[in-house]
Amino acid sequence: MGSEDRLKNMEESIKDLQEDLREIRERIEVEQRPDRFGFDDFVQECIGALIIAFPISMTEEIWEISSKISLGRVLLIMLGALGVVYFFIKHSKLQRWESQDVAGFLPLRLITSSLIAFVVSSITLYVLGVYPNFLDNWEWFLKASILVTVFSLVGSLGVDMIR
Repeated sequence: MGSEDRLKNMEESIKDLQEDLREIRERIEVEQRPDRFGFDDFVQECIGALIIAFPISMTEEIWEISSKISLGRVLLIMLGALGVVYFFIKHSKLQRWESQDVAGFLPLRLITSSLIAFVVSSITLYVLGVYPNFLDNWEWFLKASILVTVFSLVGSLGVDMIR
């Protein structure tokens, strides 16, 4: 085997190595790409909210607290929970979530998780018969729904982060 054959073999080996290196770089870029909010995230948030909302909705303590506490105080509790979740979504590095903001500052995941948690909590209270059997007016139902939402919001984001 002459030096020309060896040189040709080395050039082919270098080309193969360059192709392999390109493939490896592409795979790394795909794996490191931030995760955009999609249908799978929506389903996971629904499941997480339901896992927490179901048992919390059945506790008499939530019904009792919602009957005695003012709507303003319930809204303050929810606002505090949303504030904590906002900072968690914006500043935690647990997931590679792509920054998708609505109106330039409000994370899309905060909006979707909050709405999903509220809807799931309200439906759970209704399906379990808590409303109208135990909660006999709309204000009481709204306060109970918001209090359950505070907990199910954590479940909603928790399941979305686990994957």
